[in-house]
Amino acid sequence: MVNHPPLISLSGVGKQYGDDARGYVSVLQDINLTINAGEFVALIGPSGSGKSTLMHILGALDRATQGVYRFAGQDISQLSTDQLSQLRRTVFGFVFQRYFLIPGISAQENVELPAVYSGLEKRLRHEHAQTLLEQLSLFDRLAYKPEQLSGGQQQRVSIARALINGGEVLLADEPTGALDSANGESVLALLETLAASGRTVILVTHNPDVANRARRVIELRDGRIVSDTVRAVSSPAVATRTYQPVTERGKTDRYTLLGQAWRTLLFSPLRSALTLLGIAIGIASILVMLGIGEGARQEMSKTLSRLGSTLMTVIPQSIDADMVAGRITDSDIEALKRLPDVDAVVPMLTGQATVRQGAFNLKSSVIATTTEAMSVNNWGLRAGTFIMPLHEYANMSVTVLGSEVAQRIFPAGNVVGRDILLNNIPFTVVGILAEQGGADMNGNLDQAVIVPFGAGRLRVIGRQNIDSVTLKARSLQTVRSVEREVNDLLTARHQRPDFTIINRAAILRSQEESMDIMTAMLGSIAAISLLVGGIGVMNVMLMSVAERTREIGIRLAVGARQQDIQFQFLWEAVILALSGGVVGLLAGCFLAQIVHTFGKPVQLGFFPALFSFFSAIATGLLFGYLPARKAARLDPVMALNQE
Repeated sequence: MVNHPPLISLSGVGKQYGDDARGYVSVLQDINLTINAGEFVALIGPSGSGKSTLMHILGALDRATQGVYRFAGQDISQLSTDQLSQLRRTVFGFVFQRYFLIPGISAQENVELPAVYSGLEKRLRHEHAQTLLEQLSLFDRLAYKPEQLSGGQQQRVSIARALINGGEVLLADEPTGALDSANGESVLALLETLAASGRTVILVTHNPDVANRARRVIELRDGRIVSDTVRAVSSPAVATRTYQPVTERGKTDRYTLLGQAWRTLLFSPLRSALTLLGIAIGIASILVMLGIGEGARQEMSKTLSRLGSTLMTVIPQSIDADMVAGRITDSDIEALKRLPDVDAVVPMLTGQATVRQGAFNLKSSVIATTTEAMSVNNWGLRAGTFIMPLHEYANMSVTVLGSEVAQRIFPAGNVVGRDILLNNIPFTVVGILAEQGGADMNGNLDQAVIVPFGAGRLRVIGRQNIDSVTLKARSLQTVRSVEREVNDLLTARHQRPDFTIINRAAILRSQEESMDIMTAMLGSIAAISLLVGGIGVMNVMLMSVAERTREIGIRLAVGARQQDIQFQFLWEAVILALSGGVVGLLAGCFLAQIVHTFGKPVQLGFFPALFSFFSAIATGLLFGYLPARKAARLDPVMALNQE
């Protein structure tokens, strides 16, 4: 015959509360106790005797501060928090005086909760819970919430919950204390039946009549065992089995916990909606701000792309403190053309002229330039041709009109080949520039007329001094060396730095840096909105932890690991933030359309939307972590006693 160790063995166990500063209070002292598998034991004593504390230690809800507690031969003090949770999940079942059912979920879901944490398959979990409730005459109450059940029905639900994972050891703390006599008798009869089936039942009570239903009565007073009596019964029940360690079925069913997290949020719809709104405002702000920044960047890029990144402009005046005025001559132009890394040199003169055609006349700017101006400056044509080498060589009186000028003096649209007067000098229109959409380094070309360099110099502008020279470097890599060569050449020819070189690549870089700063600033403003929303999530979750402390205690009592509690509360925060993110994305797209209708460039892209979406998730994780961690670290006993 195999000798099994006692199921429960306590040697010199004590429990103290307090610290060195405030002193210690002993609740249990020198408890020596053994309980074998299959026993029906009652712990009796007046209020303050330590019986509930002893039950908490026996059920692995609390740890002794002195002595040794062995369960099935294993020292409980050596077990980790998760290992204690496993014991509560697979071995112990608790029945409390106040039932401790979780509000908001059905009777069946309350019964299934320990099986959720033990990883029992969903179908088997449902079947087992329904079978237990049917055996306890509650099959017609499966979907009822705790608040819809009577006290006796709630206590039977809690007993079913204690049994779903096997309930080898049932710990009942004043199970009849809140019931009338009929329901109390029903619960005691049920406990007797369970004890007769071979389960170990430990009943905590202050009522001698209730205690006498057990086969063994242990009396506590002032934290000590004062008597341990085995009652003689006419037909003593015999344990039908000995304790065998239970193997876990799998991991916690987190999909079920996720569903419970969602329903918890719906349980307080107004608070959830207001918290969600804070996140939505933050996400919408990020999306719109990034969209405005990207829209402005693209508009700026279009403008700057017309400048050309390999171009530079020389103007005959220094921009230092002396503001020395210089003069660029034709011989300077020829010298610049001979520089090895210069691909093109385009001189320009600008002035004003009256443009007339029939009854139409207007004031317009005039640009006198050379054939290469169109290709160098990346101008486009809508109709006709640009200034040809022949036009330039022969100083022919031809012109290319900007799009707005052409529209105003030729509203009918028939333009190429027609004659106009520039300051009363006839010129023939050979082409129309494509719409440029704004000003570049040469002004607003849509409102200008362009003439050959020689003809404009002699017949329209009437002066020799060149206003600017545009140079094109052979490649982006040679821009800086060309700038140095031009500076050295002109300084040597003029004997002083009476000119300024404007490097368009540098302008591009400067503008891009400015746009980056603006986008970062807009993003920072939006991030502050999201931060406020995140703080709102943290505040709500901390309130939720405080309000649901007892629920957390119940979950821990039925076997939830700390990580299970943390997972549930963290996902509640993530669901809030994620829902806010979806609402924020939709609101951001709507607001972007409104901003766009007012003529402001807004560019919503996939990556800003993706960034905003993941920002919502990150907000939930970041601001939900602290409340979730706080919930997971609650002491089970203190949480259960929280009002």
